[in-house]
Amino acid sequence: MTPIRITSGRHPFEVVVLIAALVVATILILTNTRPPAVDAAMPGPVRLVWVILLAVSGVVGLLGVFWRGAIQTSLSIEAIAVLVLGTAAAMYTVGVVAFAGIDGAAAGGFVAAVGAGSWWRLTQIWGDLRRFDQAVKAQIIGEVTTLIGQRTNHE
Repeated sequence: MTPIRITSGRHPFEVVVLIAALVVATILILTNTRPPAVDAAMPGPVRLVWVILLAVSGVVGLLGVFWRGAIQTSLSIEAIAVLVLGTAAAMYTVGVVAFAGIDGAAAGGFVAAVGAGSWWRLTQIWGDLRRFDQAVKAQIIGEVTTLIGQRTNHE
């Protein structure tokens, strides 16, 4: 059987971004502050959701990246986190651009890149999970074929 390559979630860049999301969310929660663009562009409940998304992406992402159990569980947890992080980044990007217009292009573009990177990682994880599933199915089919062949040889 051909070995499959899993794109490990332990990319230093991804780990640092997940830590940053958790640290930023923690600071925002503990200080009860928000960036001016968030206050201006998002209603109260949306601001709360945004901070929660940041915190969840950090905690869940780090859990998934360093999960010691089954690889498909690790990748699935990581997928949830990068989806959530991409969503939080998109929300902030919209807030910055709505608040600052062209003056917010640098900050908005930078955060949009984090969101795009998160969603790119999500597509990698989906591919890894699909290849893993195909490999498992191929192995099971191979075992069934072998068992059938052994049974046929004994009859």
